[in-house]
Amino acid sequence: MREIRGPDFPIPNSVPDELVDKYGAEARSAVRSRRSWRFRQTARLRSWRATHDLWEVVIMSILWAIILAGVGGTIAVSALHWPRQTVDAGILTGVALVSSLMTIVVLARRFPDRRRARRT
Repeated sequence: MREIRGPDFPIPNSVPDELVDKYGAEARSAVRSRRSWRFRQTARLRSWRATHDLWEVVIMSILWAIILAGVGGTIAVSALHWPRQTVDAGILTGVALVSSLMTIVVLARRFPDRRRARRT
């Protein structure tokens, strides 16, 4: 449909009545389901699973669980030995996290079309 109308023309939110008369009520349900969040996320997950091996994902998940457990253990041990410095490091980490999230929000609002252009 985008090839017929052009890349800048928005896709309508509803199905015109003449198309429903021509193709039936299935046209309306097909358009609604394809525009839904669940359909898009399921399609994205399906395409991701088609390009990744199951064992690779399992091994990567176990590896990241081990890494996160090691980081958590390190933080716990350092909090026992140096509580004040650990709190200071936690505050600095929190400030850095909030600053990064605010930067992401500002850039996403300033350049809204950049994310969509990369995916298609």
